[in-house]
Amino acid sequence: LVQSLLDFHSLTSLVMGSLFSCPNGWELRGLHCYKYFSIRHSWEKAAELCRRYGSDLVLVESYSENNFTSGLAIRNTGPADRNGPHYWLGLASLDDLRTNTLESAAGLLVSQYSGFWGQTQPDPREGECVDIVLMDNQQSWELTTCESLLPFICRTNACPAGSYHCSNGRCINSEFRCDNQDDCGDWSDELDCPSNCHYYMVSSGDVVESTNYPHKYQPLADCKWTLEGPQGHNILLQFQEFETEKSFDTVQILVGGRTEDKSVNLATLSGKQDLSNKLFVSASNFMIIKFSTDASVERKGFRASWKTEPQTCGGILRATPQPQMLTSPGYPQDYPGGLECLYIIGSQVGRIISLEIEDLDLETTRDYILVRNGDNPKSQTIAHLTGSKEDNPPLIMSTGNQLYLYFKTSLGDSRRGFKIKYLQGCKATIISMNGTLTSPAFGLNDYPSNQECLYKIKKPGGGALSLKFEDFDVHQSDFVQVYDGASTSGLRLHPNNGFTSNSSPRITLTASSGEMLVRFITDALHNSKGWKATFSADCPPLKSGLGALASSRDTAFGTIVTFSCPVGQEFATGKSRITTECMMGGNWSVTYIPPCQEVYCGPVPQIDNGFSIGSTNVTYRGQAMYQCYAGFAFPSGLPIERVSCLADGKWERLPTCLASQCSPLPDSIHANVTILNGGGRSYGTIVRYECEPGYIRSGHPVILCMSNGTWSGNVPICS
Repeated sequence: LVQSLLDFHSLTSLVMGSLFSCPNGWELRGLHCYKYFSIRHSWEKAAELCRRYGSDLVLVESYSENNFTSGLAIRNTGPADRNGPHYWLGLASLDDLRTNTLESAAGLLVSQYSGFWGQTQPDPREGECVDIVLMDNQQSWELTTCESLLPFICRTNACPAGSYHCSNGRCINSEFRCDNQDDCGDWSDELDCPSNCHYYMVSSGDVVESTNYPHKYQPLADCKWTLEGPQGHNILLQFQEFETEKSFDTVQILVGGRTEDKSVNLATLSGKQDLSNKLFVSASNFMIIKFSTDASVERKGFRASWKTEPQTCGGILRATPQPQMLTSPGYPQDYPGGLECLYIIGSQVGRIISLEIEDLDLETTRDYILVRNGDNPKSQTIAHLTGSKEDNPPLIMSTGNQLYLYFKTSLGDSRRGFKIKYLQGCKATIISMNGTLTSPAFGLNDYPSNQECLYKIKKPGGGALSLKFEDFDVHQSDFVQVYDGASTSGLRLHPNNGFTSNSSPRITLTASSGEMLVRFITDALHNSKGWKATFSADCPPLKSGLGALASSRDTAFGTIVTFSCPVGQEFATGKSRITTECMMGGNWSVTYIPPCQEVYCGPVPQIDNGFSIGSTNVTYRGQAMYQCYAGFAFPSGLPIERVSCLADGKWERLPTCLASQCSPLPDSIHANVTILNGGGRSYGTIVRYECEPGYIRSGHPVILCMSNGTWSGNVPICS
C-alpha cells in the first residue's frame, strides 16, 4: 500500500510537471511554485522581496504542503543548522488573536486553528509574526517578533507549460513577448527584447552603453537595461564616460525590483558629467537603467560597467576597554537602501557596554537604528536612533554585557549613515555645549551593580560649565562624585564620599575649569532607579543698561536673574522688571537689558469745571497746577491745587472743582422773598425782597450770590 501511494505521488508529480511550469530556480508542487531564500530578513522585508518576484510569503494550507515546505527547507539548510533552524511563514496575528484570526502576507484572513502549532503556541506575547521551527525533520509553527532576521520561502502560482511567467505572477502566451504591448501589466514581457533596445543582464562585469557608442546615439531612443544579480547581493554601477544633451536626453537609474513599478528612482543624469569616481549602488539585486532621448541634438552617449557584491553588514562584535568604531556600509558616503543589518556587541561578563554617537545622518521617517539591551530582538529597546546626531542621545549604555543593534534602511533617500564608538565599561567623553547624562538604562531599568562609571564633560573652547540633577534615586551604598577637572584630582564638588540617597544634590554644580568628571560607583549587591542630570556651558556676563539693578551676578546654567530700576524709574521699553534665565547651551533667554529712565506719567490730565495752569514736568516728581472756573472752587478753599507724578507712573488723585455756594440767608421779618434766578444758594442766584404793606425797607432790595461764594449784600430789614 505504501509503495502504491509513493508511485501515485510520483505519477501525479510527473503529470503536473508536464502540464505546468515554474520560473527558473523555483520548484513545482501541485499548482504552485516554491523558492527557498537563504538570505535573512525581517518578516516585512521578506514579504516585500517575495512581492518583487510576483509571489508572496508561503501560506501553508494543508498537511501535505506543510511536509513539502519542511523538506524544501531541509534540502536548502546546511547540516550544522538542521536541528532547530527557523524560517518565515506568510502569516501574522490580527488584533493579538482576540478574534482568533491570522492575516496572510497577501491580505487573506485565516483561522488560527488551521495551523500546525508547537506546544504553548500561538502565544501573542511572544510576537506577531509566524515562523516555522524545524526539529527532527518535522516543523511546527510559533509566534515571534517580526524583527527577527530569518530565511523564508516564497510561493507563486504555476503557469501552464510553455507560457511566460510575468514578474507580477501572471501568466501569458509566450508569443506575446516583445510585441511592444504591456501584456503582463508590469511590462515584464518586454524586458528582454534586444530588437526593441530592451536588455536583460545577469552576468556581472557586462558593459552597458548607449547605441552606437562612442558615436552619436539615435534620436527618439527608449532603451532599458535590467540588471539582476544573485540573491543577497547589491549591484554597483560605474560610468566611464557620460555625455548627453542636457535636460532633454536623460539616463534614469532605478533600484529595488525587476520592473519599474517595483522600483524607486536612485538618480537621473543628463548633460556632460565626470562620473568616473562615483558609484551607484542598488538597494537589492536588481537595477534598471533607462535611456530616453528627444528628436534633436545627439551626443556621444555613455558607457558603464557593473558588478555585484554581497551585502556584508552586521556581525558579532567584541567590545574592549579600548574604543572601537562601528560605521554604516560605505560611510561617509551614502549607505545603500534596503538594508537590514544586525550587530551583536558583547563584552566581558559583568562589564557593560557604552555607545557614543559620533555622527548620525539617517532619513527621518523610514531609516533607523534600534538598540536593545540584550542579544536578541525580544530584548528591551533602550534607544531608537534616526535623523541627525542632535536629535538623539549622545550616550547609550547597557545594563548587561550584550547589546543588539538593528539597522534598517528603505529604498530611495539615502544619507551619510552613522559612526558609533563602542567600548567595554561605563565610560564616555562628551565634548559639547550642553547635553544630558544618565545612569545606565535610566528610565528603563535599574542601574547595574558593581560598576564604576566615568563621564568626562568638556566645553568646546573652554569656559565654565555647570551641571544640575533633575532626578536622583541612588541606593545609600552607591555614590555619585563630581569633580571640577578631568580627573579625580580636581576640586571636589560633592560632600564626603559623594552624593547618595541621604545626601542628594540640590544645587547647581559649576566647574570653572571648563571640564567636569562625574564618577558613579555602585556596589556588588544593590541598585536602584538611578539619576538624570543636564549640563551646559555657563552664560556670559550680562551687560545691563545704565541704572539697571540685578538680583544676582551669577552666570551658571539655570540661574534666573531679575533686573529692576530705582524708585521712580523704569526701563526704556516701558517695563518695570525684566527676568532672564541662563538656558541650555550657555545663552540667556533675554540678552538685552535696556537703560533705566524716569517714569513717564503721560500728558497733564484735564479736570471738570477747571483747567491746568502749567506743570514743572510730566515725569517722576513733576507737578501740575490747577484752577477752577468762575463759580467753582476746590473743597480746600485754596485758589490753586497741585498734583505730583508718582513712582508707579501715575498722577496723584486729581482735584475736584465744585460749584460755589453762598451761606444760607437769614430770615427777614415782614418781608416777602422772591427768587428771580438760580437754586437758592448756588452761584448766580438772585433774590428780591419786598416789605409787607405798612413797612419800610432798609437795605438793597436785590442781592446776588457771587462767584466767590458770598452774597452781594446783606439781607434788607423791614420796619
